[in-house]
Amino acid sequence: MRRRTVVTASTGMRKRYSRILTMIFLAIAAIAVIQPAAYAITASTLVNPVSGKCLDGENAANSTQTVLNSCAGGANQL
Repeated sequence: MRRRTVVTASTGMRKRYSRILTMIFLAIAAIAVIQPAAYAITASTLVNPVSGKCLDGENAANSTQTVLNSCAGGANQL
């Protein structure tokens, strides 16, 4: 009578999944740590290049009306 050997792939699959998860984690960590300077929060005045006027608004809420006024350097000018 022959003896049957049952081969389970659970150990090999666990190693494979572990490696894949480790690689995914390292890729996400690298993306989170290495941010280009373009994503930095910066504040500057928005000036129309044709008229030379600045964007003027009371707040940054949705549906807020904005106006173009002469640049005066006020806090309300975006």
